[in-house]
Amino acid sequence: MFTNRIKSAARVSAIAAIAGATVLGAAGMAFASTSDDDTYLNALAQEGISFPTDAKAIALADHICTSFDNGASFNEVVAEGRDESTLTDYEIGYVIGASIYVYCPQFESVIPS
Repeated sequence: MFTNRIKSAARVSAIAAIAGATVLGAAGMAFASTSDDDTYLNALAQEGISFPTDAKAIALADHICTSFDNGASFNEVVAEGRDESTLTDYEIGYVIGASIYVYCPQFESVIPS
Protein backbone atom coordinates (compact mmCIF):
# COMPACT_ATOMS: atom_id res chain seq x y z
CA MET A 1 0.00 0.00 0.00
CA PHE A 2 2.85 2.39 0.86
CA THR A 3 4.38 2.14 -2.60
CA ASN A 4 1.04 2.33 -4.41
CA ARG A 5 0.00 5.53 -2.58
CA ILE A 6 3.37 7.14 -3.22
CA LYS A 7 3.36 6.16 -6.89
CA SER A 8 -0.18 7.54 -7.16
CA ALA A 9 1.10 10.84 -5.76
CA ALA A 10 3.94 10.77 -8.27
CA ARG A 11 1.59 10.28 -11.21
CA VAL A 12 -0.71 13.03 -10.01
CA SER A 13 2.20 15.42 -9.44
CA ALA A 14 3.21 15.07 -13.06
CA ILE A 15 -0.30 16.03 -14.14
CA ALA A 16 -0.58 18.82 -11.56
CA ALA A 17 2.82 20.23 -12.44
CA ILE A 18 1.98 20.35 -16.12
CA ALA A 19 -1.29 22.10 -15.26
CA GLY A 20 0.76 24.96 -13.78
CA ALA A 21 0.01 25.20 -10.06
CA THR A 22 1.16 28.25 -8.06
CA VAL A 23 4.35 28.60 -6.01
CA LEU A 24 4.41 28.25 -2.24
CA GLY A 25 7.04 29.78 0.03
CA ALA A 26 6.49 28.29 3.50
CA ALA A 27 9.22 26.80 5.70
CA GLY A 28 9.34 24.82 8.92
CA MET A 29 10.49 21.77 10.80
CA ALA A 30 8.83 18.55 11.87
CA PHE A 31 10.38 16.13 14.30
CA ALA A 32 10.70 12.39 13.73
CA SER A 33 12.44 9.38 15.16
CA THR A 34 15.55 7.83 13.65
CA SER A 35 13.50 4.86 12.46
CA ASP A 36 11.18 7.27 10.60
CA ASP A 37 14.21 8.87 8.99
CA ASP A 38 15.53 5.46 7.96
CA THR A 39 12.14 4.46 6.51
CA TYR A 40 11.97 7.69 4.50
CA LEU A 41 15.55 7.55 3.25
CA ASN A 42 15.22 3.88 2.30
CA ALA A 43 12.02 4.59 0.36
CA LEU A 44 13.79 7.31 -1.61
CA ALA A 45 16.83 5.11 -2.20
CA GLN A 46 14.65 2.28 -3.53
CA GLU A 47 13.36 4.68 -6.19
CA GLY A 48 16.85 5.97 -6.98
CA ILE A 49 16.14 9.43 -5.56
CA SER A 50 19.18 10.95 -3.90
CA PHE A 51 20.11 14.20 -2.19
CA PRO A 52 23.52 15.67 -1.37
CA THR A 53 23.04 14.62 2.27
CA ASP A 54 20.48 12.69 4.30
CA ALA A 55 19.91 15.84 6.35
CA LYS A 56 18.81 17.74 3.21
CA ALA A 57 16.39 14.98 2.24
CA ILE A 58 14.91 14.96 5.75
CA ALA A 59 14.73 18.76 5.84
CA LEU A 60 12.75 18.66 2.59
CA ALA A 61 10.26 16.21 4.13
CA ASP A 62 9.96 18.51 7.14
CA HIS A 63 9.31 21.43 4.81
CA ILE A 64 6.66 19.50 2.88
CA CYS A 65 4.79 18.56 6.05
CA THR A 66 5.00 22.10 7.40
CA SER A 67 3.69 23.43 4.09
CA PHE A 68 0.62 21.21 4.36
CA ASP A 69 0.26 22.17 8.01
CA ASN A 70 0.21 25.82 6.92
CA GLY A 71 -2.62 25.12 4.47
CA ALA A 72 -0.78 24.52 1.19
CA SER A 73 -2.53 22.41 -1.41
CA PHE A 74 -0.96 19.40 -3.08
CA ASN A 75 -0.64 21.39 -6.31
CA GLU A 76 1.16 24.22 -4.51
CA VAL A 77 3.69 21.84 -3.01
CA VAL A 78 4.22 20.20 -6.42
CA ALA A 79 4.75 23.62 -8.03
CA GLU A 80 7.31 24.58 -5.41
CA GLY A 81 9.12 21.30 -6.03
CA ARG A 82 9.29 22.06 -9.72
CA ASP A 83 10.55 25.60 -9.13
CA GLU A 84 13.06 24.79 -6.40
CA SER A 85 14.59 21.48 -7.46
CA THR A 86 15.95 19.48 -10.36
CA LEU A 87 13.77 16.49 -9.53
CA THR A 88 11.50 15.04 -12.20
CA ASP A 89 7.74 15.29 -11.77
CA TYR A 90 7.65 11.62 -10.77
CA GLU A 91 10.38 12.16 -8.16
CA ILE A 92 8.61 15.22 -6.76
CA GLY A 93 5.42 13.22 -6.31
CA TYR A 94 7.31 10.34 -4.78
CA VAL A 95 9.09 12.59 -2.28
CA ILE A 96 5.79 14.24 -1.35
CA GLY A 97 4.10 10.87 -0.91
CA ALA A 98 6.96 9.44 1.14
CA SER A 99 7.09 12.56 3.30
CA ILE A 100 3.39 12.33 4.05
CA TYR A 101 3.43 8.58 4.64
CA VAL A 102 6.36 8.69 7.06
CA TYR A 103 6.24 12.07 8.78
CA CYS A 104 2.75 13.54 8.47
CA PRO A 105 0.16 10.85 7.69
CA GLN A 106 -2.59 13.20 8.81
CA PHE A 107 -2.25 14.76 5.35
CA GLU A 108 -2.78 11.57 3.31
CA SER A 109 -6.11 13.02 2.19
CA VAL A 110 -4.34 15.77 0.20
CA ILE A 111 -2.90 13.16 -2.18
CA PRO A 112 -5.26 13.02 -5.16
CA SER A 113 -6.30 9.49 -6.05
